[in-house]
Amino acid sequence: MSLSQNQRITALEAGSGSGSGSGSAPAASEFIGGKFYMSGLAALTIFQSGVTIGFNTVDYNLGGGTFDAATSVYTIPTDGVYMFIVRLALSNTSTQSISIGLYLDDQLSNPLYRNGKLSGNSENLITTHNCTAGQRFRVRVATGPVTVETARPWSEFIVTKM
Repeated sequence: MSLSQNQRITALEAGSGSGSGSGSAPAASEFIGGKFYMSGLAALTIFQSGVTIGFNTVDYNLGGGTFDAATSVYTIPTDGVYMFIVRLALSNTSTQSISIGLYLDDQLSNPLYRNGKLSGNSENLITTHNCTAGQRFRVRVATGPVTVETARPWSEFIVTKM
């Protein structure tokens, strides 16, 4: 049985999971997705061009998808349309032009989706993609370097099946 979008939103809002200070985990048993962030790094961490962004902590991961915290790779559990959200909290001194990309499988020379900034304190990438089970996704710096504020869990990688 599939949940409607409103049912999924209601389930997310009513979540009862253990929080890490950044929110509660969804409670719906049919929810597929996860939320991953950075921890245990220096307060400001520099990621160079071509480097996978180190989302190394799992807030929640439900519905069968796998997340490898060592490589920051999420593996899709079932076919369907997924939403990917990447948020990076950049240091106040980040003024260089940067871009981040969502990369599929091991196609590391060209991002599937890419977003960039010229100035500001944050960078967001939000997109959807029709995925097949077993596909692997990661977030990398396409153009950098980028200095990320990693002292708090404000930078995150979220995957949700629609």
